[in-house]
Amino acid sequence: MDRFPVKNPGDSLEATHVNDLSDAARQITGLTVGGNISKHQSGTSLSLSAGSPWYQYTFEITGNVNEEEDGYYKGKTRWWDSAEEEWKNNDTEYQIDTTDSVVSCGVGDKIVAYWDKQRGMFLPCSSPSLIPFELYGDLTPGDSAEAWAMKDDGDGNPVRDEATDKVTVYDDVLGNVRAYGSSHSGFSVGATGWAQNVYGYLQVVSINEGNTIIGKLDGSLSVGGSATVSVWAYNGSSVADSGVNITAYDWLLKTGATAIASGKKVVCQYIGGRWFITEAECA
Repeated sequence: MDRFPVKNPGDSLEATHVNDLSDAARQITGLTVGGNISKHQSGTSLSLSAGSPWYQYTFEITGNVNEEEDGYYKGKTRWWDSAEEEWKNNDTEYQIDTTDSVVSCGVGDKIVAYWDKQRGMFLPCSSPSLIPFELYGDLTPGDSAEAWAMKDDGDGNPVRDEATDKVTVYDDVLGNVRAYGSSHSGFSVGATGWAQNVYGYLQVVSINEGNTIIGKLDGSLSVGGSATVSVWAYNGSSVADSGVNITAYDWLLKTGATAIASGKKVVCQYIGGRWFITEAECA
């Protein structure tokens, strides 16, 4: 702009002056000459200028900028191929800074980011995704445990993703309640819940504390009382006594009801730090 001459009201602008103003405007906004979106016959992809402050872009994370520094990633913008009906990546990689965000990324993750001119990088604007999990190990309050990440089985049902490594989840919701995992003796299914990626840690945001087990009473259960329950579980071929015993408390008998006899089948749920018998075999 140092070459732009002083102009007074009424003076005319020559073509070179207009071009100078256009150049200055592009430097300020970061927009390239012409539209910032380029059309392709097979779809639409971004002809991206790294200075488009009002645009948000979908990225696929392709790697770390520096393996020794967390929070700095490389990513490629994505576009929808309407002819082949699938998302595709552009070739150019851009830097994404997540160090001031709760978003943490891994290769292959998809995020939405915008260009921050002052920072000189893209910054994430998407919320961290929630990850469903099933506990493998027991989770005690304020501690961590191994868990299976869950995936869709294709019919809308969540199942363990046993093809990938287990993840570690960190408790922030249990209070004084312990949640059991599938590796706990007598259990075939662990507590399930949701975790959120916060600065690289999967923090539990909700969990089903009420692990459910089946078993048989080793003694009679009276109104308001407790009894020993032999835990039964599926062993791969049949449901059998696991050899694990628990103490469970009545939660279904009304005042004056007859005690549930020893040997009856029961369903127990772990709620608020205790096992409660919530269903029982009819007399």
